[in-house]
Amino acid sequence: MLQQAATPPHARQRDRGAQHDGSHREFPGFTIDTQDTTACGDAFASTFVWSLAHGAESADACLLANVVGALTASQRGGATSIPDTGAVHAFYAQHGLSLPPWVKMVR
Repeated sequence: MLQQAATPPHARQRDRGAQHDGSHREFPGFTIDTQDTTACGDAFASTFVWSLAHGAESADACLLANVVGALTASQRGGATSIPDTGAVHAFYAQHGLSLPPWVKMVR
């Protein structure tokens, strides 16, 4: 996990999503009503690292980080814009996505 986190295999592309490692697999961004982008990068990066630490494959970590970044941009403020688990679950459901089994977040 430390090797994965130490090697920068991902490139955030802001509203265009993110690019995943040398395979150049892209994860498109989500269409949202952007309110404030203040904490988006921090939300993306911390979610990505948290996901890897909890056993995620890097592609799944990238997708979850995109979701959290999008939700963060849809709210105003810095720390107050970080979504709670319920918002993440609802976003996944709204977009027809299934939460990966390694996600065991407390509501």
